[in-house]
Amino acid sequence: MTDHPRIETRKNIRLKGYDYSCPGYYFLTICSHRKRHVFGCVRSGVYAYVELFPLGKIVDDTMWSLHKLFPGVEIDTAITMPNHVHILMELKEGGENLSIPKIMNAFKSIATRNARASCLSSEEALWQRNYFEHVVRSDRALERLRTYIGENPERWLACSFDEDGEFLEKLNLGGEKDRVKVTG
Repeated sequence: MTDHPRIETRKNIRLKGYDYSCPGYYFLTICSHRKRHVFGCVRSGVYAYVELFPLGKIVDDTMWSLHKLFPGVEIDTAITMPNHVHILMELKEGGENLSIPKIMNAFKSIATRNARASCLSSEEALWQRNYFEHVVRSDRALERLRTYIGENPERWLACSFDEDGEFLEKLNLGGEKDRVKVTG
């Protein structure tokens, strides 16, 4: 805790003792600063889809080009939503000096730099300080996450939001308790 009432203490959301450079699948969610809807909007047609704004296209292009910067990274499934990005990423065996924090820091920095170079973002922060990550521990969870990402625009249209733009629906990953590789 802090003595200053306006400074929030951030909770560590990382899996204790887990090595985030281990090969495997990771589900990541990165939110825009203050969850502003700056990347696009969800439209309804035969299927719901995301219409990306120019800023959203920069973010989307940056995300899909991560494998060029990090040869040991493969984007399995991903989507850029109005105020967040979901990425289901695989770290391949033998990727030199790769870790989820390093990749996420690079992604956020490059997307921000490209947005500012295109005059699509001000000096204000583009991203929230942290990101959500989930270590995918089973084939069942992997399939559920692929489905979740693919259905995200439909769910967006069907969901209601609270006053902070937060989904009132929460992701249920099924509580799998498969083994994870722990270091130390």
